[in-house]
Amino acid sequence: MRALAAFAATLLAAGAVAAQDGPTGQAMVQTCYVCHGPEGRSAEGVPALMRGQKELVVRQMVEFKTDRRPATIMNRVAKSYSDEQIASIADYLAGLK
Repeated sequence: MRALAAFAATLLAAGAVAAQDGPTGQAMVQTCYVCHGPEGRSAEGVPALMRGQKELVVRQMVEFKTDRRPATIMNRVAKSYSDEQIASIADYLAGLK
């Protein structure tokens, strides 16, 4: 559990130095809307994207990425993101109201 917490803390810190050459958190979140609904406000079945909760987004993405949280597709989706990209996504979502 401590290793997971340390990994999550690393991702949060990485958000401040997310890669400048890659897509932005906002651009990456656009692909989430396919399943999570327009603007991440899911109507049914799939949870809405969390706004303003950076630490929770990072923790859940890390849990998906490390197969500690069961899911049908999010485990595979999370594994496609680097730690910096997860931090960038969380930064963007944290800024939404």
